[in-house]
Amino acid sequence: MKKLCLLFLVISIFISLPSTALFASELEVKVGDSFFLNGEEVHLVDEDVDESYEESEGFSLFAKAGQRRSSTKTYKPLFSARYSISKSEADYQQNSIGVRGRIFDKDGGLLKSKSDSQKHSTIASVKVEDPTNPMKSKLAVGNHTYKRDGFKDTYPETKSNW
Repeated sequence: MKKLCLLFLVISIFISLPSTALFASELEVKVGDSFFLNGEEVHLVDEDVDESYEESEGFSLFAKAGQRRSSTKTYKPLFSARYSISKSEADYQQNSIGVRGRIFDKDGGLLKSKSDSQKHSTIASVKVEDPTNPMKSKLAVGNHTYKRDGFKDTYPETKSNW
């Protein structure tokens, strides 16, 4: 009986723990198709990454073009809600960088949306948790925005499935 109570206590603690965003300060150890994030096993289900170089609007001796990376990744933790992380990153500081992450059901209905916009930064990211039945297939979409003086604005879109 004591072992059963202890097992129930451990399971209830894991279920009640809030899921956390994937930030650089968190411990992440990759193991094959899954990894451990803060002690919880998480499976990377799908990812879409778009990489492009900044395109100059004209000739400039001083402005260096850098790479812009847009990604949307879907995750399935063992004990907590499924989630997606959409991230916009640039090699050089952008006047404005942003991302909007959304989750759609299989019929195209919007389930949840979050956005992040930063001024004079190289990164913006959002974590969107799946608010509904984890057994149904869903689509995570990331809409990214990059604006930098002297370079063309870009608006890539990334998609990832569960």
